[in-house]
Amino acid sequence: MDVTAAEIERVRTLVERDRLLEAEAAAIEALMERTAVLRRRSGEVVAAIDALPDEREAVERARSDAAGRVETA
Repeated sequence: MDVTAAEIERVRTLVERDRLLEAEAAAIEALMERTAVLRRRSGEVVAAIDALPDEREAVERARSDAAGRVETA
């Protein structure tokens, strides 16, 4: 059975496509991992932002307490 030049070229094309698809799959997997990291970090940022009012209240209480101590001293 003779293999034609067209058949050889077709196999080469398929092999190249397969290589490109594997590279794309690896890139997509890396992007998905990065997306997961960014989602986790964004959740941490949201939690930190949500905690800001509590921290602000604590700072204001500390300032008020300190001012009260200065006035009584």
